[in-house]
Amino acid sequence: MASTGHRKYYRLSDLSRSIGRMIEKYYTKKYWVKAEIAKLNYYPKSGHCYPDLVEKAEGRIKVQMRATIWRHHYQAIRRKFEATTHEELKSGLQVLFLAELKYDGVHGLSLNITDIDPSLNLGAMAKEKMECIARLKKEKIFDLNRNLHLPLLPKRLAIISVSTSKGYQDFLNILDPVKTKYGVFHMLFPALLQGDNAIPSIIEQLHIIERVKSHFDAVLIIRGGGGDVGLHAYNNYDLARTIATFPLPVLTGIGHASNETVSDMVAYKNVITPTELAYYILEKLEGFEQFLFEVQDSIVQMSRYILETNKKQLEFFKQGIFLKSRNMLQAQYAQLASFRQLLPHFAKQRLRTEQQAIALLTEKIQLLSPENVLQRGYSITFHRGKVLYDASRLKEGDEISTQLSGGQTVKSVVKSGSEE
Repeated sequence: MASTGHRKYYRLSDLSRSIGRMIEKYYTKKYWVKAEIAKLNYYPKSGHCYPDLVEKAEGRIKVQMRATIWRHHYQAIRRKFEATTHEELKSGLQVLFLAELKYDGVHGLSLNITDIDPSLNLGAMAKEKMECIARLKKEKIFDLNRNLHLPLLPKRLAIISVSTSKGYQDFLNILDPVKTKYGVFHMLFPALLQGDNAIPSIIEQLHIIERVKSHFDAVLIIRGGGGDVGLHAYNNYDLARTIATFPLPVLTGIGHASNETVSDMVAYKNVITPTELAYYILEKLEGFEQFLFEVQDSIVQMSRYILETNKKQLEFFKQGIFLKSRNMLQAQYAQLASFRQLLPHFAKQRLRTEQQAIALLTEKIQLLSPENVLQRGYSITFHRGKVLYDASRLKEGDEISTQLSGGQTVKSVVKSGSEE
């Protein structure tokens, strides 16, 4: 302490050293602290990290403090955090960290972070994930996409990925060699696939595909070639809802095995990797091809069986027709022989019958001849050479002749006649 005139004062360095000694005396251990990383401030060149920590209340910063994470601690903390949460250590996260209080005369008060417990973040993400699932189920849309019908031959594929993605290239390496054979068409709709920006990017591409949905059989979301960092974006409600309500089947292969996201759950089909997704499509195509081969073999075998059966049946019918025809011919020959023997007898009998009928008719004709009729006392009257049937036609003075039996003829003159 120094003085000038009547005032005593401390040098700034004295005050700084006093604060440092107090902190070293009373803050001798490490403390678990919960705070938000307002800004991570990671410097790749040095490997050190200088987070700005804040605590907020009602949207306003209540407390703010600087922190340091030295390079050897940062690398271990980052690997542990990402392996546990499948998320990047980044700005905006609430974290639970182990730190010791440090004071430096130049840089002031700060927290030296040596560890981070990712269970806080894991619990928050798990809670968000469960809330998302419950909300989708409450809205009765959780199973909508899974209940859609995937065509028997899914050949028109809309792919959401990045052209430089290793997973996308793995997918093409499997499917493109058979692309022409099976008539497969695929189109890339590029989107960000990792981090918070992946959410609006994927949703935007899904909306674009929806406008041309008649051109596609299914949508494939392919992500690969990296770690599991950034997967929490696929638990986002807006993204999961867009997938669940999408009018085409959505198939996901986003390259992870340890954690099934909500987007995977609501998708029509979820596989672990893009490679497996390519094989899934290929199995559909090859399976149908094999089915066609089996159907073809069945048709050939059935056709052969039908032809062989019909051939035997025709042979049986042929023998039956031959035998039946021969029996019919023999029966007809026998009947003709019998008719040949009976024909003279039937002819003579028929001739006698006809002769008797002719004799009877001759006798009747003779009895009814004019001569025989005249002999029974009848006569025939002629007028103008024609037989007279109606006397009303005669007039006074008309001459008529009457023929009697024996050929005698009597001529008469009409004295009176009947006038019409």
